[in-house]
Amino acid sequence: MFTGIVEERARVAARRESDPGLGLEVAAVKTLPGLRVGDSIAVNGVCLTAEKVSPESFTAEVVPETISRTNLGEMAIGQYVNLERPMRADSRWEGHIVQGHVDATAPVVSIKQDEEGRRMKVLISGRLAPYLVEKGSIALDGVSLTAVSAIDEGENVLVEVALVPHTLRTTVLGDRLIDDSVNVEVDILAKYVARYMERSGAGAGRGGAGP
Repeated sequence: MFTGIVEERARVAARRESDPGLGLEVAAVKTLPGLRVGDSIAVNGVCLTAEKVSPESFTAEVVPETISRTNLGEMAIGQYVNLERPMRADSRWEGHIVQGHVDATAPVVSIKQDEEGRRMKVLISGRLAPYLVEKGSIALDGVSLTAVSAIDEGENVLVEVALVPHTLRTTVLGDRLIDDSVNVEVDILAKYVARYMERSGAGAGRGGAGP
């Protein structure tokens, strides 16, 4: 479990194609102390397992399911990724609850300067619409953000987020351009509420009184 507060913007040092997935080596500094083989680490918001750890980098395997749902398959040597280690039970809970289970990717469709920050809009699949609300939590490339707006756009949802200068400096969202793909994870609490409402409605519809 993560918080969406990125600890480090780190460089992809190597990429190894494998059958059927791929291996990514990431050169890191802040997130390496204490990282051991078998530990979880979020890479662009994707929970991966450290397969190898050295003083300068770690390597993780990316399976086909992850490649199909995230932008990690697009990562090339020299590109940067967001890193976050799992949250600690004895520290402050900043951001929001992020599982590291990416729901989909979404294209960036608009970027506008907003004083020293930026406003970014992404077009998210309509199947995630029940979990997207104005002022609700959302993670983009593993960064905990608030949806400034969430507007239906045909079958999809256009979500706008505000990026403050610190986020632009310390995460890969500052590198994003129009048409780039970002990883999207919707709020897990919204998923549970939506599922509860769905099941409650189904029970009532069959003559039950709900849970």
